[in-house]
Amino acid sequence: MHRTIKKFLIVPALMLCFAAVFAAKAFAADVEEVKKFFNSFTSALNSYSADVPDYFTNDAKIYRVVIKKDGTKESVQVPFDRYVSELNKGKIGAKLVGYTNRFENISVTKSDAKNFKLTAKRFPMDDTKGTDVTYVITDTGNGLKIKSESWDTTVQKFLNEK
Repeated sequence: MHRTIKKFLIVPALMLCFAAVFAAKAFAADVEEVKKFFNSFTSALNSYSADVPDYFTNDAKIYRVVIKKDGTKESVQVPFDRYVSELNKGKIGAKLVGYTNRFENISVTKSDAKNFKLTAKRFPMDDTKGTDVTYVITDTGNGLKIKSESWDTTVQKFLNEK
């Protein structure tokens, strides 16, 4: 009888351990998938791909957090259609000068069952200081998409065009 009690205690404990290991591996795979998706998005941005808008959900929110001259910040929401229009307008000039964005210190955390928060430091062109970026990336069931993008910027014109 003593052995039977041990079996009833050991077997469930082992099952819980295996479940925890599999859950950790599943989460790690999700994070790696988000990083792979983000690397693909970055590549599309830096190659001026026409597919960049396809990385976003239809109702994506775009924010520019303007760092004012006095050091304070103000968040401005940019309509998605304007974001796409600006991307298309800027492609020719950006391509001519070889404009690229580099992202470092990329960190991904799972927010809930469908959403991930990605934070990073963005270094446009020859910038050595960098600015903060945050993305919410969601699993749509048909793949990953960007649900929101927030970039810190020193470009003051965003404040005048709300």
